[in-house]
Amino acid sequence: MPKGTSNGQDGAIHMTLQGKGGVGKSLVAAVLAQYLKNAGRDVRCIDTDPVNRTFAQYNVLAADRLQLRDEHNRIDQRSFDRLMERFLLEDGATFVVDSGASTFLRSGTICSKIMHWITCATTDEGCSCTR
Repeated sequence: MPKGTSNGQDGAIHMTLQGKGGVGKSLVAAVLAQYLKNAGRDVRCIDTDPVNRTFAQYNVLAADRLQLRDEHNRIDQRSFDRLMERFLLEDGATFVVDSGASTFLRSGTICSKIMHWITCATTDEGCSCTR
């Protein structure tokens, strides 16, 4: 999803999502991140897989590890909020986020929360929801 920025460079958020493990999510994320870096983009890589941190093991991509689930396997609201803040505040950045199969059960929820949060935060009229 493209996002406009104040520095004139459009950023974007790319997420790899799939419920089955071992299908190549991390490989696709790594290839995409490398392609975008080679194209001159300011790429920020984030690995949210709590079990297999494959994306973060590609050292050249310097992927940040982010734990989105708490000890009860629920979305950790503080970690989620930090992720949203990065999406909104890091002008011109292109994000590549690799989610693991174990985080997929709520990926639809995560994606809809991301879209809602970004829409509410960037709409001139503000948001009338309770979030």
